[in-house]
Amino acid sequence: MTAEPSRAPKIGAVILAAGLSSRMGASKLLAPLWGKPLIRHAVEAALASRATTVVVVTGNNAKDVEASLSGLAVRFVENRAYSKGLSTSLKCGLKALPDDCDGAVILLGDMPLVTANLIDGLIAAFDPAHGRAIVVPVRGGRRGNPALWAKRFFPEMLALEGDTGAKGLMALHQDLITELEAADDGPLIDIDTPDALTAYETTSDPLYTKDVLRLAAEAKGAGRLPEAHGTHTEHNPACADRSTVDLTVENGCVTAMAHDTKACVLAQASASILGAALPGRTYAELMRLKADVAAMFASRKPPAEPFASYAVLSDVALYPSRQKCVLLPIEAALKAFEASQARKPSG
Repeated sequence: MTAEPSRAPKIGAVILAAGLSSRMGASKLLAPLWGKPLIRHAVEAALASRATTVVVVTGNNAKDVEASLSGLAVRFVENRAYSKGLSTSLKCGLKALPDDCDGAVILLGDMPLVTANLIDGLIAAFDPAHGRAIVVPVRGGRRGNPALWAKRFFPEMLALEGDTGAKGLMALHQDLITELEAADDGPLIDIDTPDALTAYETTSDPLYTKDVLRLAAEAKGAGRLPEAHGTHTEHNPACADRSTVDLTVENGCVTAMAHDTKACVLAQASASILGAALPGRTYAELMRLKADVAAMFASRKPPAEPFASYAVLSDVALYPSRQKCVLLPIEAALKAFEASQARKPSG
């Protein structure tokens, strides 16, 4: 019997992104959803989780899928036999994992509501030594994706053929399955049709409320300031989002702000709030805003005016991996302010 790890398990994430998208009529993984390609949501969730390696299996439109994930620290493997079914992609992904992986969580690229928190929950529940060798999320009594499999099952998974995944193997190992109750319907939802994509664009992500979408669409302050006194670009290494903030500062107060935010809707909404409220504010007020937003994630109490609009982002408190998105433009603005002061001549 395979020796079970006594240390924290090393879990690889395999994201299957090679399919034909036959029901979409186009490559659905490249379709925009909430400000970024559909595939990017699952990949960013995996990268923000405790998975130690993230492998993306491409096939159909491989180069375009790779380009859509530019800047992300993933390992690509191309499945040239993708037309022969799902099993071929699964096998490519497993073979690309490091030898020291203790297991693999298998994600589908068209499931944008799977979160890093869910993946971390699967990893936390994983304990082959005590019979928890397969961990699967459930919602309302239904099993969903992704599922986490111990390495001992890899030979069986590598023997699969045709358009079938590993789920069929669960019937052979019911006594080794642990079900993890999911907090939402994310493990049950994939996007297969244009109508489904349209519906989820406006309703699906619990954080993308009408107010958040409105603020992001308003894009207040979007652009660049050619004569900026201070500029800074802040990156989120978990997902390659970035926000560049330009400021002009006079007598210790911001006189103008512009931003170029290439990021998710949450970061865009945060940048839009800043674009409207930051002019006329001091560095101390900006520092207080950062502290108040961080406190909001703990208490749900929003900042006071003129930054009270951050109240629409208070639900991000439930998703720790996404709080960096809201803070991204604030941190960029702080460092741009600092850069503006560093440029001023002494004396």
